Amino acid sequence: MLGKILLRKRILFSLITPTPLIGRDALRERIIQQMLSPQSQARMPVVICGMAGVGKSALAASVMHDSRIQQQFEARVFCASLGRDPDIPALFNRWAAQCDIELAEPTVEALVLRLNAYFARRSALFILDDVWDVSHVYYLLLGGYGCRVLITTRLPPVAHFLAARHTDMLSLSLLDPVESRTLFRALTSQSYSGELEGLPLFIHALSAILNQHGDLSPDEGSLALFQQILSATPPLGYTLPANEPLHNIADLLKRSLQDISTPMQAYLRLIGQAAGETTVFHLHTLQALWHTTDAKPVVRELVNHGILEPRGQGMFYISRLMKAFIALHL
Repeated sequence: MLGKILLRKRILFSLITPTPLIGRDALRERIIQQMLSPQSQARMPVVICGMAGVGKSALAASVMHDSRIQQQFEARVFCASLGRDPDIPALFNRWAAQCDIELAEPTVEALVLRLNAYFARRSALFILDDVWDVSHVYYLLLGGYGCRVLITTRLPPVAHFLAARHTDMLSLSLLDPVESRTLFRALTSQSYSGELEGLPLFIHALSAILNQHGDLSPDEGSLALFQQILSATPPLGYTLPANEPLHNIADLLKRSLQDISTPMQAYLRLIGQAAGETTVFHLHTLQALWHTTDAKPVVRELVNHGILEPRGQGMFYISRLMKAFIALHL
């Protein structure tokens, strides 16, 4: 989710265009204080975890643009959207070029040594967005005591593995109804009487459609509306690595399903076909829906893929946008 910006005559890479950030003030301040604290351990990542579209990249970008962060790290902020199959050598070459490091034979190992030496006595913030595999992060934990790392991922197992301490993992939840309406009003003057749910990606996309068309002909809860949203261009200037094409919002969501097995896809289709706008399911309801006596292994895998989110007391949530994507595209 990269876009070039110019800051203090250094070229940085911004996750997304800065956008209204509603309902995240406390988390944002907590992350900033962890980044600034002299008590923080160098290269121990702070990890933002949450389902697709909940605003992880927007929160990380907001942290990056904070004046205190820019002052602390002397505008040395290095960002990368890793995705499922990152080009680590190309990333290192880009960072080396930003640091005016030249090597006759720029192998990954040589670049790691030079970059570690460069950052050993410098303060730098590394933002690694959209991490899918912990092995992609190992080489990217660079520098010394003055360096900090902020990571975003939709996968709870990745977040738990990378966060060394409980306080280093931040789970990003949906906006509450008041926050959802506040964000909606900040993005459009059009009216919408349907449920906003609290997923920022949905609210941004819906607002863009309303701003363009003025009103919506489909019923607010119908699949036709979600088809419009899923077909829309992603808001906020989202992009992915070059090897992951992104044409619409559906492309953002389908990445969560790429490693899902065929039997698991069958379970998801049944969720997509569930009546009405049901998005919260009890474990016993899923067992009945799936005709199984033990739904826990399936639920566990779907949680680990960032598709279902535990709500406590045996309840699990799936976003209306993801549910609609499953019904329309899976």
